[in-house]
Amino acid sequence: MSCEKIMCKYGLNDKSLIRDWLKINHPDKGGNMDRDEFMKVLECYKNNVTCTAKKAKNDKAKNDKKTSTTKNTRKKRAKIFTCMRKTANFSKILNYHKFDKTLYDPKKLNNELVEASPKMVQLLNNIKELDAQDVKYHNKKFKHFIFSDVKEGGYGAKIIASALQANGYNNILKSKKVSSQINAKLYLDIEKSNYQNFALLSSNSVYGTTFNEKIKKETLKMYNERPANIHGKNVRLIVLDSGFKEGIDLFDVKYVHIFEPSITIADLKQTVGRATRTCGQKGLEFQKNIGWPLYVYNYYLTIPEITSDSMYVNRSLMENNFESYNKDEDVLLFKNVEKYNDSTMNYSEFDSAMIQLSKQLYELAPLLAVDYYLTKNIHKANDLNREFMEKDFYLMGGAGGARARAREGGAEEADVETGEADIETREVDEATTGGAGEPNFKKQSDNSKFFKIDNIKCMGKCGKKSTNDIPVSIDFMKYVYKKYNHPKQLLINAKANVRQFLCNYMKDLDNKFCKHVNLEWSQRYIRIPYIIEKHNNLLDIKKDLQALELVINNEDDSTNIKYPMILYKTSSRNIIPRAKTVSIRSNSSKTSNKHRNYKFTKMSFIKMRDYIITNYNSKEFVWEPIDVVNKCVDAPKANATATNSITLNPTQTFIADYFTPASPYKGILLWHSVGTGKTCTGVATASSSFEKEGYSILWVTRTTLKGDVWKNIFDQICHVILVDEINKGLLLPENLSDRKRHLSKSWLEPMSYKQFSNLLAGKNAIYDILLERNGSRDLLHKTLIIIDEAHKLYGGDLKASERPNMEIMENLISNSYKVSGADSCKLMIMTATPFTNSPLELFALTNLFMTNESEKITTNKEEFKKQYMTSQNILSETGLKVLANKLSGYISYLNREKDPTQFAQPIMINVPILMSHVENEDLRDAVYLNANLNSIEKDIEELIVSLRAKIKEEKADYKSKKLPFKNKEIPQHITDELDAILKNIKSFEDKINGYKQNKADAKDKMKELKDKVRTIKNSLLQEYILYTKCMHIKYKNVRTQKNYKLLR
Repeated sequence: MSCEKIMCKYGLNDKSLIRDWLKINHPDKGGNMDRDEFMKVLECYKNNVTCTAKKAKNDKAKNDKKTSTTKNTRKKRAKIFTCMRKTANFSKILNYHKFDKTLYDPKKLNNELVEASPKMVQLLNNIKELDAQDVKYHNKKFKHFIFSDVKEGGYGAKIIASALQANGYNNILKSKKVSSQINAKLYLDIEKSNYQNFALLSSNSVYGTTFNEKIKKETLKMYNERPANIHGKNVRLIVLDSGFKEGIDLFDVKYVHIFEPSITIADLKQTVGRATRTCGQKGLEFQKNIGWPLYVYNYYLTIPEITSDSMYVNRSLMENNFESYNKDEDVLLFKNVEKYNDSTMNYSEFDSAMIQLSKQLYELAPLLAVDYYLTKNIHKANDLNREFMEKDFYLMGGAGGARARAREGGAEEADVETGEADIETREVDEATTGGAGEPNFKKQSDNSKFFKIDNIKCMGKCGKKSTNDIPVSIDFMKYVYKKYNHPKQLLINAKANVRQFLCNYMKDLDNKFCKHVNLEWSQRYIRIPYIIEKHNNLLDIKKDLQALELVINNEDDSTNIKYPMILYKTSSRNIIPRAKTVSIRSNSSKTSNKHRNYKFTKMSFIKMRDYIITNYNSKEFVWEPIDVVNKCVDAPKANATATNSITLNPTQTFIADYFTPASPYKGILLWHSVGTGKTCTGVATASSSFEKEGYSILWVTRTTLKGDVWKNIFDQICHVILVDEINKGLLLPENLSDRKRHLSKSWLEPMSYKQFSNLLAGKNAIYDILLERNGSRDLLHKTLIIIDEAHKLYGGDLKASERPNMEIMENLISNSYKVSGADSCKLMIMTATPFTNSPLELFALTNLFMTNESEKITTNKEEFKKQYMTSQNILSETGLKVLANKLSGYISYLNREKDPTQFAQPIMINVPILMSHVENEDLRDAVYLNANLNSIEKDIEELIVSLRAKIKEEKADYKSKKLPFKNKEIPQHITDELDAILKNIKSFEDKINGYKQNKADAKDKMKELKDKVRTIKNSLLQEYILYTKCMHIKYKNVRTQKNYKLLR
């Protein structure tokens, strides 16, 4: 029989299938196959012959199986991810932990907090100590904002609220029965106005009902009330979960507590952004040379070494790799990991390359922007986080502070060879020359005390310098020694070797020095605000912060990835002239648009930089360096005869001048942070040129923000034409309907995303208006589409009914480009966060501006990584060049988060907390392997029996050797042998006596161990709950297994 026939006989058309078949049917392993046929199949397999007749059918079955397996794997991974996140938040929630249950028991909750959530204990202690410190030095308390990203099943904000309530804080959220409704009615009660009240906004139901919009608004109003609640007299703490991180403004916050590490950089910025609104801290004191510091405490779990060495998981499940699925390969869950969250992320659907890309894009955004040169002074402002903390933790765009200023003499002053400028050929390596604003991307180096287990092992190794066991300096230990009034003379006597004395002194647990050092070590984060507020000089602040030993600098372990960014003085050969600009604030009725009629073409990155530097390098368009003064002080009341027009900032003026109907660019993305006046920018741009040239103006925004459009047209007037008419004597009526009559027909009613979705589907009145104006061939002919919060289009949280059909939108826009050419639609897309779930959402937005497919940037994850990234998940040098050229002219970037004159400055403080776990190895084996605790006693008994048998054998041997010499003289060599036997018997008897004593001791020890095992199995230790609840972990202990072998 041929190979083809025999392989088809058994349906063997795939190598993996053949291997499984051979294992099952092997004659020597229980298979019932005819040996000759089996050997023939084996021979065919070795010759790479398979059945091809039914391959198509089997391939389909295989693909179906693969799809099904992949779906099951994804579900399992999602379940594990959620379970691990919840366990890190609070190991296991019981009914008596929930404040809205009748069984709620604050005392029991507090007793179990140390095991169930060490992070919660740290959070409560931090709040308590920060408050005490503020009262001591400021004679007042300040407001806290607590955020949890977990919101499933009572975890997150709700369990934090329970812990706060159990520790003396008053929950202003109450409920009452109402006869007309089944569920309880929520209401707020601030009767106890004593700075101890807290508010809660939770995605979970509370008292059997959910939060409504009214309760949300009332809660925020109470928390933000000025001046009554600036320091939190009525509501001092507010707890939110991820269901409330968007559309929330929190005022006068001094402390932010982030209870879980943010999954993405966009999530982190959005969370912190709730407390960094324009003039959001104006009720608090403005600190000279600093502004308003916002202290952001990030809490995360660290992994004990004993846990990281013993917890294993299936590799394929962790890596989400179908090819290795079902292969029995176990790997350490926490291998080379000290942060619990890093292992959790292995089970998420977030791609590590995309997470890294997100960070890079936030750093590169100002450099890739068309207005980089104009906004440099804003983006080089002092960044307190970079000055004092981990410089790369909170990415706010561009290189910041002293580092950037120290390098200003780099590329800005570099000579650039003249000639044709192109990003492919002309490069200045800013990472080498030290140009301002150039980010150096690095491989992650976690060798920092922020990433170390945050406790001191007093009995551990203590060298001449800091060690992993005792990482504190002599100065820190001396500080603690003196603070807690330990004997001064002992320290004086130890002058020759102070560190050794303090280490030895720490080992004596009776003097409590170990406890004091650990307490101060864990609470050193609390001292950061005091140090920053104590000084006005940055150098003094940094010096005192260094004494806290917060960071270990270790650049040797990180590799700089250098990009040849294009930062240079313009080349005279590449200047593209522009007619003299006429100010859009001119009072003349003959404001000229001639300067916009110069039809420049699309440009490469370098040429665009030349164009901007040459033609917009004037005070009108360039931001001045920041002078750290309080710009949130209420200005004197304006003259009653003055108009309500506002002065446009440099970026608003630039955009209105740059983005016009004559521009070759079909759209622009305003990547502008909160509080930069995006709505005003849109109004000014639309009224400066598009309205005058007959464009329809279509504005899409959140329902709640529609009023902002009218406010920026009629109240804080950004509308250029209206300003001119008002300056000529026009008096605007009070009624909005009457005011609208002064607008041209270009302005369509602002619409919500849902209305925009209906427009695209041809279902509303505005569709009919556009159809009448433009005809069916190009519905969007000469239409300026302004979309606010544009991140919602591809990655937002819009409901399905509100989300626009992006396929229809993309087709309508593309059709407009093809049909109408220069008179097609144009887009102005505005957002502070252009991507949320994936950084590729940024390119989905910019692709809307592209007129042909070759200009677009792929949004396929694997294709993007292949085209633009290295194997280290970092943008390649070539990839960055291509992106820069493709994005040239399309992005305006303005980030005022680093502007201390109006915005609070986040200072990120990482707080590591050790996961609660089983420490004793004997206990671990008993708990996780269900090891028989009677085994040692049994082993000892077996050894005694064995030794008795050996004694019996030795006695028999002694008797048999001595018997032949009865009544005779025994030769010396026989005497020696007999003596040796007697010694053996004595040795065995001594061992038996020892084992009997050990057996008695072991019995007592086993009873103690059994009690402890029972306690652990009834406990809420995070490690044990993780093992039992998440159901994906295997426990292995190689060391104890070896010990058992030695014992036997």
